[in-house]
Amino acid sequence: MRKECSICKKEFDFVYKKGEQLPQYFPFCSSRCKQVDLARWLNEKYQISSPIMLEELPADDEERLANFLSDKVNGDYTSDE
Repeated sequence: MRKECSICKKEFDFVYKKGEQLPQYFPFCSSRCKQVDLARWLNEKYQISSPIMLEELPADDEERLANFLSDKVNGDYTSDE
């Protein structure tokens, strides 16, 4: 399958079979493009435009968020994931 890299716009072959690991640089064509994307996130060039409202979350995400927030309020800062 042909994909277009979201950073450099170059087309590349995307080969994936169910149950296998995704290609090393997916969804980018190369390590360079993957690093450019990470740098954009770290330099806050990408951002979420508005807060996610609790009503917009699927039920299982809503429950996990509620548990996460409850743990933080109670002082439990460890993660089980």
